[in-house]
Amino acid sequence: MNQLGGDGMRYSVLGTGLMGTAVAHALAKSGRDTAVWNRTISRAEPLAKAGVSVHADVDSALDASDAVVLTILDLDSALKTLDGHFAALEGKAVINLMSGTPALARETAQRVEEVGARYLDGTIQCYPSDIGAAEALINLSGDRAVWDAHKDAIVAVAGRSTYVGEDP
Repeated sequence: MNQLGGDGMRYSVLGTGLMGTAVAHALAKSGRDTAVWNRTISRAEPLAKAGVSVHADVDSALDASDAVVLTILDLDSALKTLDGHFAALEGKAVINLMSGTPALARETAQRVEEVGARYLDGTIQCYPSDIGAAEALINLSGDRAVWDAHKDAIVAVAGRSTYVGEDP
């Protein structure tokens, strides 16, 4: 798979709370092939009406994408969700949009990179209702190549998104 972008990129959003649902809607609305997974599948099922494919298990959702967007409660929860699934990230871009400590972001980047994936870490600076709007903002740091390749998709999610540096 092509982890560095291009036409036909497929995105999986893990976590469909308020923010994850908004991110999945924005990606789908921008014409990107979008899949979702949520621990409680009934929370993800309404996204099918927006053309999003809903997956009952993590591996299926990961297989459906070139880039994985983490919108699970927090980075610690995301790591627990991915435990046992890291090998499925090989060749993918992982874009974290949940909070965590700098040390945890660096640990996640290391674990992602160990399996041959690339990592970009973000902090959302808006409410879920703002996602998809030109004034919404996400600050991202980490692998510059991932930012460059997925910038258009990220900007579709939050129009004022900015890359702020290499250190996740």
